[in-house]
Parts: sequence; structure tokens; C-alpha cells
Amino acid sequence: MSLSEAPSTAVRIRPRPRVGTAGRWPLGAAAWSFVWIVAILVLFRYSAEAAAALAGVFCALQAAKLWPTLFLLAIFAAMPYQQSLLGGIAYVNVSAADIAAGLFALALPAIAMRKGRFIAGPALMPLLFFLLIATIGTLVNWQGWASLVSLSRMAVVTLGALLIFANADGRMKTFYRCVDAYLLGVLILAFIALFTFLGSGIKASMYTLGLHKNHLGPAFGCGIVMSLGILLAHRPSGTRRMWLLGTCAASAMGILLSLSRGGWFATSAGVLLLLYLTRNIRAFAAVLAVSVPVLAILWMTLPEESREYATEITGRAKTVQTRIASIEEVLEVYRESPLIGRGVGLRKYIEPHNVLVLTLGESGLLGLGGFLAMVWGGITTFRRALRRCDDEQRKTLLMVGLSVFVLTLCHGLMDVYWRRGVGFLGWAFVGMAAAFLQQRQKRTLPVSADGSELPARVPA
Repeated sequence: MSLSEAPSTAVRIRPRPRVGTAGRWPLGAAAWSFVWIVAILVLFRYSAEAAAALAGVFCALQAAKLWPTLFLLAIFAAMPYQQSLLGGIAYVNVSAADIAAGLFALALPAIAMRKGRFIAGPALMPLLFFLLIATIGTLVNWQGWASLVSLSRMAVVTLGALLIFANADGRMKTFYRCVDAYLLGVLILAFIALFTFLGSGIKASMYTLGLHKNHLGPAFGCGIVMSLGILLAHRPSGTRRMWLLGTCAASAMGILLSLSRGGWFATSAGVLLLLYLTRNIRAFAAVLAVSVPVLAILWMTLPEESREYATEITGRAKTVQTRIASIEEVLEVYRESPLIGRGVGLRKYIEPHNVLVLTLGESGLLGLGGFLAMVWGGITTFRRALRRCDDEQRKTLLMVGLSVFVLTLCHGLMDVYWRRGVGFLGWAFVGMAAAFLQQRQKRTLPVSADGSELPARVPA
């Protein structure tokens, strides 16, 4: 009897043992702590407040290494609230989510060394290429502080989000908790928007808590996509189902009160993608049957002026004319330097509210090619992870993440993409997909019943 005809023997799969780096760096950790302590003491001689701030940063870094999950939850929970903590000092707008992400990014190398691996996924190389092209164009056409701040924002939104969520904590339970943290934050924001509308009218609710309507729209849209995606794909029951239905309805109410047409368009794209991925038309119809009458009643309570503003999308609308004029200005700048553009920072002076046009003006044709390659890298990460996914909960999270990623990109076609807020969310989900992809790619060796390794292939 030939080998190919031999009866199969049951084998179990044992992961190849991986040697981590935990415990290898005691001297390095001690030296690093000593440097921080010396820096704090030296700074204390000149400013007690600055020394206290530096000590706080040091403690936060240690906390990030010890409890990374808490930082991930804090980033998602704070994402709907993008108020600038610095008041826009010198072009800098920093939110609470930015601070949490920045502190965690500083601790990320130590976390990666402790785990003995570093994950980036298929999106890393095209992303780095785009950032390289943007940096070269910016150095050639340096515009000072505005260029540095804009480049930093681009790196945080894309590379920072990807690396943080790919390497911090790859457990599916943690990622679902992040989604729940965001939904809790957006649910509270939706009720605040409703109370603002009831107390002060629609113009106040469009800028709830000082947030711009063009942030509120996609923020509520992400809440709709996350809650609806879990309802359609995972089909939970009991209390969790009611929680998701309530959050979806509240987010729909919030996005309506924002009067953000870009948010409406982007959310529609995300929801349509969810329907295509899940093909759960019956559950979607049930959600519509509950939410549409409520939204219709709320729409009828809006002033006639607000309804006209929200539905006026012709070329006669003032906002449309302003954006067309901005697009023409940026295209004129692009024609002057079509290859590498005029450098990142142009957005501080002209904002066309379209990420493709802005990329042409700032980074030229090379930058636009890099941006499209970067986006394709993110989509490829989701596609590969979905193709190799064998778990329904994981598949649900990947479909939700892909829909949020598409939502943020579609919103960038009608509004500012490189801003505080939901753009970070899209790339955070790319990082989650990269973590899942790495888990599915772990090399394994078959072992026999007695535990001895068998060859990976049987020679013919």
C-alpha cells in the first residue's frame, strides 16, 4: 500500500514555541527609569510645574505598559469628544483621545519588545511610502509650524492608529470592549445633543458641546455602523440586543440633529456595505421599521429653514459654492507643482473639503498615488483577514471595521479627513485586522500522539 493510500492518523496541532523577550531587559529598564528620574530632578530646579508634568508622563507610560487595555478603551471612549484641550494654540488642536494615543505610542516599543513581536500588516509599506512622499514635498516647500503639525496629524491618524491596535492587545474580547466604549460615549453625546435641541434649538444642537457639526455627523455615523453591524452579523439576543438597538436609534437621532450632509452620505455608504457583507435584509428592515417613524417625527419638528439648508445641495447653495471655489484654488496650486505638490500644511490656508483634491495640492501626483495605495493596503488587510477568518465573532468585528473604514474615507470626500476624530477609528480597525491576520498566520507543526514533531510535508 502506497503512502498516499495509507489511512490517515489523527494528529493534533501544536503551535511552534515562541521565545518572548520578557525578562531579558532588566538593566535596560533600570537605565531607562534612571534617565527619567534624573531628567525630572534636573527640570525641577527650573520649573516645578514642568517637572510634575514630566513625572505624570512617566507614570502614564508605566501604566500603558502594565494596563494597555485601559488605554485602548480610553481612546475609543474619548473619540466622540474631540474638543481641543489647548484651544488651538499655534495651530495645535489636541483632544483627550490624542493624549491617550500619544502616551500609548511612546510606550509601544517597550510593549512590543516584551511580547517579542511587532505587527503591521499589508498596509504598512504603502502607508510609509505615502508618508515619505508627503514628507519630501513638505521639506521642499517648508511652511513652518503648520507643516510640522499637519505631518504629525497624518502620522497619528494612520500609522499611529495602525501600530497601536495591531500590537497592544490582540484579544477579540478587548476589541469588542473598545467598540462598546465608543458606543457608550456616542450614546451619551446623542442624549446631550437631544437635550440641547429641546432647550436651545437646532442651531445649538449642530454644535453640541462646542463640537462642529462636521465632526458630530461622522461620529454618530460610526455609532450607527458599529451597533447595526453587530446586530446584522452577530445577531445578539437579550439585553445586548436592546443595548445595540437603543444605541443605533440614539446615534441616528444625533446624526439627524447634526444636519451634516457629509455625515449622512458617509453613513449611507457604510450601511450599504454592511448590507452587502451580511446580506441580512430582514433584520435591517426591522431596524428601519422602528427608527424611520421616529426620525420622521423628529425631522418634522425642525424649522423649515433648517430643513431647506440640509436638503439644498445644488450649485446655488452658499456652502457648495464656497467649496467649489476652494477646490479650484487648490487645483491651481497643484498645476504649479504637479509632481510633489506644495507640501503638507496647505490645508491650514485652503481646505477644499475633499481629501483627494487636497492630496493633489499638497503632495502632487506621487502623493495621490501613495494615498490610494495606502487605502488599498488597508482594504487588503481586511480582505485577507476575512478570507482566513473561521470565527463568527471575529468576522463580525472585521465587517464592522471595514464599514467604518469606508465611512471615514467617504466622509473625507465631502469634508476634512485629516482632523481629530473618526479618521483615527478607521485605521484603528485596520490595526485590529492586522492583529487577527497575524494570529491566523502563526506557523504550526503537526505532532504525533506521543508529542514528537512530524515533518510538515511528506516527500513523494
